[in-house]
Amino acid sequence: MNKNNVLENWSPIDLQSKSLYFVSLLNGQDGLQIHFEMEDFDSFVVLDFGYHAIYFQSQDENGSLRIIDELGLRSMDGPFYILNNSNLINMVSHNSYGFIEKERLIHFILFHTDGLLDILSSKEPKVYFKSF
Repeated sequence: MNKNNVLENWSPIDLQSKSLYFVSLLNGQDGLQIHFEMEDFDSFVVLDFGYHAIYFQSQDENGSLRIIDELGLRSMDGPFYILNNSNLINMVSHNSYGFIEKERLIHFILFHTDGLLDILSSKEPKVYFKSF
């Protein structure tokens, strides 16, 4: 983990709970969509990145304990974050020989009850509630 990382709370929607349950990640003809559930709530929380997401990674909680501790996610408010000065962005840009410009990417961290999702996208997703 880069000591220069700066974690920002990202609140695109008013959530009634900071505990989200990961339901699905769909990467299909409409681009990338992620669905979460909240306890005692009759809708999904949907993050629709469309075709702007260029990288995603899912880690269960056991595989991401060090990252969770180093970033202090358990003590933060909310489940959604933006990580500035991200090593992941640097790696993806480097591996593309600079074709993917790191200045154009945003590193989203989605912290749910079972782990983390890392998403690199050129734009913020649409975030909304969708009934079951």
